Amino acid sequence: MPSRNESFPYVVLEAVAAGIPVIASDVGGIPEILPKSSLVSVGDSAALAAAITAATTGKSRVDQEAAGLRNAAKVLFNAQDMAKSVCNFYQTLN
Repeated sequence: MPSRNESFPYVVLEAVAAGIPVIASDVGGIPEILPKSSLVSVGDSAALAAAITAATTGKSRVDQEAAGLRNAAKVLFNAQDMAKSVCNFYQTLN
């Protein structure tokens, strides 16, 4: 997900929840979801190409990392806690 700007992209969370490896730009809320090893600097096409090459040549390692991230995301980003957090935020605006 080589974006230039993101807030908190649910597509990244959905991929993580599905155990799909993700390479993304180091912007917005993406670093809250993904480890540094999955992030590339915005606009750095060489780093993006290198990350994709590394992911496709180290498939078993990348799949293991994705499975570990999926398990961590179940705890950090479960729907009940996220909904509660959003509701609590809106209550503070009153």
